[in-house]
Amino acid sequence: MQRLTPENLRGEIFGVQGALGTAGYPLGGILGGFVADGLNAPLAIGLSAMVCILVGVTGFFSPILRNGTHTDTQCQTTEK
Repeated sequence: MQRLTPENLRGEIFGVQGALGTAGYPLGGILGGFVADGLNAPLAIGLSAMVCILVGVTGFFSPILRNGTHTDTQCQTTEK
């Protein structure tokens, strides 16, 4: 991901990524608790597993993520 991110935006991009990742753990636990309470625990775990598999398959078939390359139109810097 660092190769795809313009150098002048890396701090901002990785700062947001870190903040979302840190906030995701407690929010995911709360959401998972509500889903498990509303349905049942095995169904909530199965649903979570299906979402994880879907995200993984999507990332696997994404050409940008697989190749680690981008075109000039996908990522433009403001440097001159």
